[in-house]
Amino acid sequence: MIAMKNATDLLKGYFYKSLLIQLSTKTIDDNWGQELSISITNHVFTDPFQIVEQTDEIQVKHFNQLMNTDLPTIKWRMVKSPQSQLYIVKENKDEFISSALSQLYLQLSIPLFENLMVLLKSFLDNCTSWKSFNIINNLYTEFNPELKDLDEKNVSYKYPTILLLHSLRLFRNCITHADGEVSDLEKAFDDYNKNLDENRNGYKILKDLGHLSKTKFCYRFSKEGTKIFLDKKAFKDLTDLYSQIAYVAYRCFCEKHNLTAEI
Repeated sequence: MIAMKNATDLLKGYFYKSLLIQLSTKTIDDNWGQELSISITNHVFTDPFQIVEQTDEIQVKHFNQLMNTDLPTIKWRMVKSPQSQLYIVKENKDEFISSALSQLYLQLSIPLFENLMVLLKSFLDNCTSWKSFNIINNLYTEFNPELKDLDEKNVSYKYPTILLLHSLRLFRNCITHADGEVSDLEKAFDDYNKNLDENRNGYKILKDLGHLSKTKFCYRFSKEGTKIFLDKKAFKDLTDLYSQIAYVAYRCFCEKHNLTAEI
């Protein structure tokens, strides 16, 4: 079992990582593109199969003099253009900027989840799996009485912590593996509830918690309702929600081992 001081340090370590992620959002200019009238950007990438080699002695000598080198030949990597283009004009600017910023915040939400899984696993005695599904279930098995007690006292999200974690897991999976498509997210929720009804392995222990509610929590959907969406405010709220869950897990550990929470 980890020592009390270590448990507190682990929680603070999680908060430190969250602060770094929050700090990175300060580099995102939410006003970017507001004064933009038109922008055309072409995508190019380095061709891994082609180089250009200059062997002309005069040209090579001239290059070596400029660069203070002594190369026998000069080689350049070639670039390819797949004709992929960002074309931003007044008519599509607002929608494009909103979508682009959302993509940044969605990608930053992924390490919030992953860091939390690392923290949760560190509080568990018998969890050898790194699969988030198993970590969450192990948390429920190991701290069942403590979780029920703290969920009853919780005045914030008022939803079983384990179900909240599984909901956030499905959002993370959809962002990572399904390009944030809401249709895929809804199917994932339906599949979870179906597996619960059919008592599939890994779901039996969750039976008493009931079905997952298709609640967005801090996430939002795009105007068309087709994509998961995050803006600056929603991301800030999501970060706080993850910190709340981390603190609940820490309190579970303290209560189970008759320790006084230091935070």
